Amino acid sequence: MLEKKVKLSAWTTIGVGGEALFFASPSSEKEVCQCLRWAAQKGVPVFPLGGGSNVIFSDEGFAGLVIYLGRMRKFRLVGEEVIEAECGVPTAWAVRQVARLGLSGWECLSGIPGTLGGALKMNAGGKYGEIQERLLWVDWMDETGEVYRSRREEIHFAYRFSSIPGVILRAGFRLEKKEKTLVEAKTRAILLEKKASQPFGKKSAGCVFKNPVGDSAGRLIDQAGLKGMGVGRAVVSKKHANFVLNLGGARADDIFKLVELVRQRVWQRFGVWLETEVKMVKAA
Repeated sequence: MLEKKVKLSAWTTIGVGGEALFFASPSSEKEVCQCLRWAAQKGVPVFPLGGGSNVIFSDEGFAGLVIYLGRMRKFRLVGEEVIEAECGVPTAWAVRQVARLGLSGWECLSGIPGTLGGALKMNAGGKYGEIQERLLWVDWMDETGEVYRSRREEIHFAYRFSSIPGVILRAGFRLEKKEKTLVEAKTRAILLEKKASQPFGKKSAGCVFKNPVGDSAGRLIDQAGLKGMGVGRAVVSKKHANFVLNLGGARADDIFKLVELVRQRVWQRFGVWLETEVKMVKAA
């Protein structure tokens, strides 16, 4: 289960990054426990990885253990409206699945990549809602391998933030039974809206910056004239300015430099300091 020196560029949607010193892909709670206890015993840092869509690893890689959770994909309907899902369930698949069941509440996640665990960790969503709105509980594991259940009311959620500690294992959600055709239509409409405005199918890590209060990071970057600006093989998308694309062969350092350049230019033009949404992971 444990591998050494695994290229992280193959495990992220933007396709950059050096090697993980150690890499594991557990498929059960027991195996996650073994990974965390091993890391604690060896004194190495841990990075839980889902779909790799909101993370950029440095060219130096990660000097610790990356735990890929994408093999944990159990998903079931409990009763008529409650979903129990493991952390590695792909968000896009889950959204389609509940729509087919005529369950409403996850339309807001349409077009969002990654896994449900990652979506919970960052409170994914958009103008139509956030994942935390339907959450009942979360099971998570600490570094010693102990498992805890936190109810929704025990967790603090904010814009692209949750206080869920440790490694998320699974969660329960209450959705709402509605007319199947209506749920599917709304899900499809939101997806098409995003495809029309975002660079789907391109190598990116998703939105780079959080939206400032009352404004849009993409609008500010666009108004600063930064669409199409690049460093090496990394470039600001011409379709949506809050995306940085890997044109092929980009280095993480190119992307990090471009992100900082965009931030500085927006600050100089508008006096707004953009905060990153994407996780930029430097070597530990």
